[in-house]
Amino acid sequence: MQIKVHLHTVLQLKTEDGLVRLVDVDLPEGGTARDVMSQLGIEYPESALLVVVNGRLAHLDHILQDADELHLMPSISGGIG
Repeated sequence: MQIKVHLHTVLQLKTEDGLVRLVDVDLPEGGTARDVMSQLGIEYPESALLVVVNGRLAHLDHILQDADELHLMPSISGGIG
């Protein structure tokens, strides 16, 4: 299944071309937000992370569905990004 992942502030991926804020991730059925983080190589303290799925607050073990939009962001951030 395909998940659209929005990465905010310090969670953005660093590449040779700059920072990546939006990523499409292929995930097997039953995959979770935690699985997305693992697949992308993102390590961040769970206690300082906000997980939002389709505009609703969720948790890392939330089971994702095809075409979900997942936002991963530090619990405290500001500015554009």
